[in-house]
Amino acid sequence: QRWIHLNFILVGFDGIAEDQLAKWESPVLAITGSLDTGSVQSSVNFLTQAKNLSKSYEMYIYPNADHAYAQPLFNEGKNLNLEATRVTWLLIDDFLKRHAPVE
Repeated sequence: QRWIHLNFILVGFDGIAEDQLAKWESPVLAITGSLDTGSVQSSVNFLTQAKNLSKSYEMYIYPNADHAYAQPLFNEGKNLNLEATRVTWLLIDDFLKRHAPVE
């Protein structure tokens, strides 16, 4: 049996101490909606920091998707974007297959 260690951060990319990020070995996948400007900026800031530390990362910004676009109960479902959610799951699946394959 093989164990896979993955780091997951759902929110709050800003404020990760550089010494903590330097210890990370797992690649990072950041996915956000283009209308969620705070999340886009936080992701860009985080990934700039990751790049400066030569960390492996990928970032996808889904056009016309807002904050919590995959959450049907958030904001009474007004931000729900089913196509962005579908593509997000495809991106996650692809990322995991490449970085944490199951043998």
